[in-house]
Formats: sequence, C-alpha cells, structure tokens
Amino acid sequence: MTDWSVESGKYLPALNQALALVNVAPRRPENIPPGPLDHALTPLQSVIYRAVSLYEVGLWLRGRETLQALKLLWMEGFLSPAAALARLMFELWGACHYQTRALKRYRSDHELEPLTKVIDKLFEGVRDEVLLPWGVLASEKPIHVLDLVRALEADEPGSEAMYNDLCESSHANQPRFLEWWLTGKLGGNWPNEVVQRRGHELLGRTVSTVQKATEGLVQDATDGLQMCELLYDAE
Repeated sequence: MTDWSVESGKYLPALNQALALVNVAPRRPENIPPGPLDHALTPLQSVIYRAVSLYEVGLWLRGRETLQALKLLWMEGFLSPAAALARLMFELWGACHYQTRALKRYRSDHELEPLTKVIDKLFEGVRDEVLLPWGVLASEKPIHVLDLVRALEADEPGSEAMYNDLCESSHANQPRFLEWWLTGKLGGNWPNEVVQRRGHELLGRTVSTVQKATEGLVQDATDGLQMCELLYDAE
C-alpha cells in the first residue's frame, strides 16, 4: 500500500536537481578582490563590492542552505514546514532579480544614487536591531517583499500567482496546513483518492516553483556578477 514516503519521494529527484544548481559556487569576478581590503574604493566600487557580497552570501549561500533544509524536512515527512522554506527560496530569487535589474538600469542611465539605494536596502535592510559582522548596526530599511515580487512579475509573468500560492502554504491557516499534513508522515492518508489527487497537485506545483526560483536565482546571480565585473573598473 502506498504511503507518504513513496508518494513524496517521487519529487526528490526534482529537488536534487535544484540543489545541484546551487551546490557549485558562482564564479567570483576576477578583478574584485576578497576582503579585507587594504585600499579605498571609489563610490561605484563600494556599491559593486556590496552587490557581489550579497550575490555570494545573502543569496547563493543562503539559497543553498534553504534548499538543503527543505530537502531534509521533505525526506523526514515534515512537508508543511518545508513549504515555508519554498516561499523563502522564492523571495531570495525576488531579491536577486531586483538587484540584477538595478545593475542593468545603471548600465543604461549611469545614475549612481538610485543604484546605491537599492543595493544598500538589499544588503543591510532590516526592521529590527541587527549587528553586522564588522560591528556596525544595520541602518537601512528593507525593500518590501511584495515590491520584489511585483518587479519579478513584470519580467516573469505568473510570479505573483506562484508567490501567493506559496504564501497560502506558509501562513497560519488550517485548511492548507491540513492538505500538507495529510501528505506527510504524521497525518499521511495517501490511500484516500482525494488526498492522492490534491496531494500530488500541491506537491508537484510547489516543487516546480522551487525549481523555477532556483533556476532564476542562479541565472540572475550569474548575470549580475558578470555586470559587477564589468562595472568595478569602469570609472
């Protein structure tokens, strides 16, 4: 008789494919040295340096850890909390895309102030007191996540609908939680035909969105780092 491990396990190959995309670190621009730096940067270089850090740490590294944690929960049958990490992965793509759009815009208009505002808000935007690793409090207000999703929708139609679906799986509501719970280890009821049909729709849709978000993050980070390499010595 079928059970949660068999049915949810059908999606592990797709999760492994997504994880493989972020298991390889993005290529760091050769002309941008790692820290700590022993020389002053120009205003543009300072902005580009922060952008590279965000791509490498706040987006790629965090994305990899997010997918690793999602897979662990999935394998253990805790599918509802795994769904919340799927939403985080989508939000990381949104932030990555937003930064890459800002860099593309700068290459067109050469307006440093708007670029600086975007990078600073993404790099150290917080709503509470947070200490940065070098001992300074983060001081920027973040860009609202819905603004990230709206910008993504403009270039990737359908993104808002996908994000709304992920939010339904992450919010404190009982109906969607029960759908997830009935597919997992503790509440699994896969012999039920309705659970089978709706369960596979939900799991398949969520994993497909995770794949798309991962592919998008990797592509946007790759494009963004290439632009950072070109812009760093442009002045």
